Amino acid sequence: MATLKLYRLRVTLKRGPVTEEFARANPTVARTFEIRGDQTLDDLHEAIMQEFQRWDAHLYEFEIEPRGKRQNLSPYFVLPFDLEEGLSMGEATRNDATKTKLSSLYLKVGDDFSYLFDYGDGWRHLIEVEAITTLPIYPRVVASEGDIPPQSVEWDDSMMIYGDPFPEEWEAARDAQADDKPMPEEDLK
Repeated sequence: MATLKLYRLRVTLKRGPVTEEFARANPTVARTFEIRGDQTLDDLHEAIMQEFQRWDAHLYEFEIEPRGKRQNLSPYFVLPFDLEEGLSMGEATRNDATKTKLSSLYLKVGDDFSYLFDYGDGWRHLIEVEAITTLPIYPRVVASEGDIPPQSVEWDDSMMIYGDPFPEEWEAARDAQADDKPMPEEDLK
Protein backbone atom coordinates (compact mmCIF):
# COMPACT_ATOMS: atom_id res chain seq x y z
CA MET A 1 0.00 0.00 0.00
CA ALA A 2 1.41 3.38 -1.01
CA THR A 3 2.01 5.95 1.69
CA LEU A 4 0.04 9.16 1.63
CA LYS A 5 1.83 12.47 2.16
CA LEU A 6 0.51 15.49 4.02
CA TYR A 7 1.81 18.87 2.83
CA ARG A 8 1.93 21.97 5.04
CA LEU A 9 1.87 25.01 2.76
CA ARG A 10 2.18 28.66 3.75
CA VAL A 11 0.24 30.87 1.34
CA THR A 12 1.28 34.53 1.48
CA LEU A 13 -0.45 37.34 -0.42
CA LYS A 14 2.27 39.13 -2.41
CA ARG A 15 0.31 41.45 -4.68
CA GLY A 16 -3.22 42.70 -5.17
CA PRO A 17 -5.41 45.80 -5.03
CA VAL A 18 -5.74 46.99 -1.41
CA THR A 19 -5.95 50.36 0.26
CA GLU A 20 -2.85 51.95 1.74
CA GLU A 21 -4.53 51.79 5.15
CA PHE A 22 -5.07 48.01 4.81
CA ALA A 23 -1.47 47.48 3.66
CA ARG A 24 -0.08 49.41 6.64
CA ALA A 25 -2.30 47.55 9.12
CA ASN A 26 -1.49 44.14 7.57
CA PRO A 27 2.14 44.01 6.43
CA THR A 28 1.79 40.24 6.06
CA VAL A 29 -1.32 38.37 4.98
CA ALA A 30 -0.67 34.63 5.12
CA ARG A 31 -2.44 31.38 5.92
CA THR A 32 -0.94 27.94 6.46
CA PHE A 33 -2.80 24.97 5.02
CA GLU A 34 -2.47 21.23 5.32
CA ILE A 35 -3.45 19.24 2.24
CA ARG A 36 -3.04 15.60 1.31
CA GLY A 37 -0.89 14.55 -1.62
CA ASP A 38 -3.86 12.85 -3.29
CA GLN A 39 -5.73 16.17 -3.45
CA THR A 40 -5.50 18.41 -6.51
CA LEU A 41 -4.29 21.93 -7.10
CA ASP A 42 -7.95 22.80 -7.62
CA ASP A 43 -8.65 21.54 -4.08
CA LEU A 44 -5.90 23.85 -2.85
CA HIS A 45 -7.42 26.72 -4.86
CA GLU A 46 -10.83 26.08 -3.23
CA ALA A 47 -9.26 26.09 0.26
CA ILE A 48 -7.45 29.37 -0.48
CA MET A 49 -10.67 30.89 -1.85
CA GLN A 50 -12.53 30.01 1.33
CA GLU A 51 -9.85 31.12 3.76
CA PHE A 52 -9.11 34.38 1.91
CA GLN A 53 -12.87 35.05 1.80
CA ARG A 54 -13.19 35.23 -1.96
CA TRP A 55 -16.66 34.44 -3.16
CA ASP A 56 -16.63 35.44 -6.84
CA ALA A 57 -15.26 32.74 -9.15
CA HIS A 58 -12.41 33.80 -11.44
CA LEU A 59 -9.76 32.05 -13.46
CA TYR A 60 -6.56 31.15 -11.70
CA GLU A 61 -3.21 29.52 -12.32
CA PHE A 62 -0.45 27.87 -10.36
CA GLU A 63 3.05 28.42 -11.70
CA ILE A 64 5.58 25.83 -10.64
CA GLU A 65 9.09 26.55 -11.78
CA PRO A 66 10.89 23.52 -13.18
CA ARG A 67 13.39 22.18 -10.67
CA GLY A 68 15.03 18.78 -10.34
CA LYS A 69 12.62 16.00 -11.27
CA ARG A 70 9.94 18.53 -12.14
CA GLN A 71 11.76 19.87 -15.18
CA ASN A 72 9.75 17.63 -17.51
CA LEU A 73 6.43 19.06 -16.27
CA SER A 74 4.89 22.21 -17.65
CA PRO A 75 4.98 24.97 -15.07
CA TYR A 76 1.37 26.25 -15.44
CA PHE A 77 -1.71 24.53 -13.99
CA VAL A 78 -5.09 26.05 -14.80
CA LEU A 79 -8.83 25.31 -15.10
CA PRO A 80 -10.08 23.21 -18.04
CA PHE A 81 -11.80 26.32 -19.49
CA ASP A 82 -8.46 28.11 -19.51
CA LEU A 83 -6.89 25.14 -21.29
CA GLU A 84 -9.52 25.35 -24.04
CA GLU A 85 -9.46 29.12 -24.42
CA GLY A 86 -5.76 29.74 -23.77
CA LEU A 87 -6.51 32.68 -21.47
CA SER A 88 -3.62 32.12 -19.06
CA MET A 89 -1.04 34.88 -18.86
CA GLY A 90 1.86 32.44 -19.16
CA GLU A 91 3.26 31.23 -22.47
CA ALA A 92 4.25 27.72 -21.36
CA THR A 93 2.16 24.64 -21.96
CA ARG A 94 -0.66 24.39 -19.43
CA ASN A 95 -1.92 21.43 -17.38
CA ASP A 96 -5.32 20.82 -15.81
CA ALA A 97 -5.29 21.91 -12.15
CA THR A 98 -8.44 19.86 -11.49
CA LYS A 99 -6.53 16.66 -12.29
CA THR A 100 -3.05 17.49 -10.98
CA LYS A 101 -2.38 15.98 -7.57
CA LEU A 102 0.12 17.60 -5.25
CA SER A 103 2.05 14.34 -5.01
CA SER A 104 2.72 14.47 -8.77
CA LEU A 105 4.67 17.72 -8.45
CA TYR A 106 7.67 16.23 -6.60
CA LEU A 107 7.65 19.08 -4.10
CA LYS A 108 10.25 19.19 -1.34
CA VAL A 109 10.44 21.15 1.90
CA GLY A 110 11.74 24.61 1.03
CA ASP A 111 10.25 24.65 -2.49
CA ASP A 112 7.90 27.46 -3.42
CA PHE A 113 5.50 28.22 -6.25
CA SER A 114 3.01 30.92 -7.13
CA TYR A 115 -0.76 31.13 -7.30
CA LEU A 116 -2.49 33.85 -9.32
CA PHE A 117 -6.20 34.42 -8.74
CA ASP A 118 -8.30 36.70 -10.98
CA TYR A 119 -6.22 37.73 -13.99
CA GLY A 120 -7.83 41.20 -13.94
CA ASP A 121 -7.12 42.15 -10.31
CA GLY A 122 -3.96 40.04 -10.19
CA TRP A 123 -4.09 38.56 -6.68
CA ARG A 124 -0.64 36.94 -6.58
CA HIS A 125 0.41 34.59 -3.78
CA LEU A 126 3.62 32.82 -2.85
CA ILE A 127 3.15 29.22 -1.66
CA GLU A 128 5.99 27.79 0.41
CA VAL A 129 6.33 24.11 1.29
CA GLU A 130 6.96 24.15 5.05
CA ALA A 131 6.68 20.42 5.82
CA ILE A 132 5.86 17.09 4.24
CA THR A 133 4.89 14.21 6.50
CA THR A 134 3.62 10.70 5.93
CA LEU A 135 0.04 10.12 6.97
CA PRO A 136 -0.76 6.98 8.92
CA ILE A 137 -2.66 4.24 7.15
CA TYR A 138 -5.96 3.26 8.78
CA PRO A 139 -6.93 1.19 10.55
CA ARG A 140 -3.80 1.27 12.63
CA VAL A 141 -2.78 0.13 16.11
CA VAL A 142 -2.26 3.03 18.50
CA ALA A 143 -1.44 0.99 21.63
CA SER A 144 -0.60 -2.62 22.48
CA GLU A 145 -0.02 -4.58 25.65
CA GLY A 146 1.34 -8.09 26.11
CA ASP A 147 2.65 -10.67 23.64
CA ILE A 148 0.34 -12.31 21.14
CA PRO A 149 -0.01 -16.06 21.68
CA PRO A 150 0.33 -18.42 18.71
CA GLN A 151 -2.93 -19.09 16.88
CA SER A 152 -2.60 -22.88 16.93
CA VAL A 153 -1.07 -24.96 19.73
CA GLU A 154 -0.72 -28.64 20.63
CA TRP A 155 -2.83 -29.17 23.75
CA ASP A 156 -1.42 -30.95 26.79
CA ASP A 157 -2.33 -31.02 30.47
CA SER A 158 -0.21 -27.93 31.21
CA MET A 159 -2.27 -25.79 28.81
CA MET A 160 -5.01 -23.45 29.92
CA ILE A 161 -7.50 -21.20 28.24
CA TYR A 162 -6.57 -17.52 28.41
CA GLY A 163 -9.03 -15.44 30.38
CA ASP A 164 -10.68 -15.53 33.77
CA PRO A 165 -12.94 -17.23 34.65
CA PHE A 166 -12.43 -20.16 32.24
CA PRO A 167 -15.76 -21.05 30.63
CA GLU A 168 -16.57 -24.75 30.70
CA GLU A 169 -17.00 -24.87 26.91
CA TRP A 170 -13.36 -23.73 26.50
CA GLU A 171 -12.21 -26.55 28.76
CA ALA A 172 -14.30 -28.96 26.64
CA ALA A 173 -12.60 -27.59 23.51
CA ARG A 174 -9.18 -28.12 25.08
CA ASP A 175 -10.07 -31.66 26.10
CA ALA A 176 -11.51 -32.46 22.64
CA GLN A 177 -8.37 -31.20 20.89
CA ALA A 178 -6.13 -33.07 23.29
CA ASP A 179 -8.04 -36.27 22.48
CA ASP A 180 -8.12 -35.40 18.74
CA LYS A 181 -11.91 -35.77 18.83
CA PRO A 182 -14.30 -33.31 17.20
CA MET A 183 -16.33 -31.35 19.70
CA PRO A 184 -20.02 -32.23 19.90
CA GLU A 185 -22.12 -29.53 18.19
CA GLU A 186 -24.08 -28.72 21.39
CA ASP A 187 -20.80 -27.89 23.18
CA LEU A 188 -19.96 -25.20 20.63
CA LYS A 189 -23.03 -23.07 21.42
